[in-house]
Amino acid sequence: MTSRVLLGMRAAILVFDGFEYFELDEVKSALDNAGASTFIVSGSDTVTGWFHGHYGTEVAVGIPLQSARSQDFHALFLPGGTKVGEIAQNNPQAAQFVKDFIEAGKPVAAISEGPALITKAGTARGRIMTCSPALQGELESGGANWVNEAVVCDGNLITARSREVVPDFIRETIRSFAQVREHLTDMRKRA
Repeated sequence: MTSRVLLGMRAAILVFDGFEYFELDEVKSALDNAGASTFIVSGSDTVTGWFHGHYGTEVAVGIPLQSARSQDFHALFLPGGTKVGEIAQNNPQAAQFVKDFIEAGKPVAAISEGPALITKAGTARGRIMTCSPALQGELESGGANWVNEAVVCDGNLITARSREVVPDFIRETIRSFAQVREHLTDMRKRA
């Protein structure tokens, strides 16, 4: 039986067409199994994922990006995908959504191409991050200190290099998200 260490936590998952279905599915399932309530956020009613080298897996969107507010969530997960950086560059609403989480100190977990959204949000400067090696230059141009490690935790930011490290990424993401939940529980007890 999985520990329900995230019970009561609300996690947003920001995705766009071309997201990496394996990353979304594995991490979302782990968060759900740990007790979190997860919500797919995007700019359309459905998004189509990339799976085994082609488009094909469609996912329903729970909350439209236009009405999503960071204050309604405790944490954010950014799966990778072939077009994440391109879409982020052309979507100021997505960049602002990510920026709001980072600036509020809420945990943000991003894997493979997902960290491109952090760069596009202008919140990578001075952060220690990893990502798909193809995006190393983009992260460094955004002011991040890129490191060639599987998973990196820098304060409220958890980044991972690729889908091959999903189990390690899940472990660190749940650990970080659980710290936020413990803090919220302590605050409620004191009130």
